[in-house]
Amino acid sequence: MTGEPGFEQELVDRYTARLLALARRELPDRVRQRVDPEDLVQSVYRSFFQRLSEGRFSFADSGDLWRLLAAMTFQRVRKAVRFHQQQRRDVRREQRLPRNRRLLRRNAPKSLSTNRAHRTWSNSSTRSNAS
Repeated sequence: MTGEPGFEQELVDRYTARLLALARRELPDRVRQRVDPEDLVQSVYRSFFQRLSEGRFSFADSGDLWRLLAAMTFQRVRKAVRFHQQQRRDVRREQRLPRNRRLLRRNAPKSLSTNRAHRTWSNSSTRSNAS
């Protein structure tokens, strides 16, 4: 397989559409907002070609190759989903911002007055510490 010139491009041309379809199907919508299925497939190819150059694979037919690439893609998707659903990164906790600007202003923190008070207090405590 590796002895044929141009086999890499032939392999990519042959399997990319199917691998992308698999990644898109398996990635939940919310995770897909953070992770591009194309990036996952590229990562699969990078890992595959690296391992292939190390002689870690041998294939009896193209069905074996497809099964391997599909399994690698599926595992890469599962890993991305786990990563983006852990604790503080959990995409399921995300909420959309309201579109109404009045709601945004009403819910915005009163940072201006708080910041002024904090700066005034900070400046006075800095001056008193410097004395």
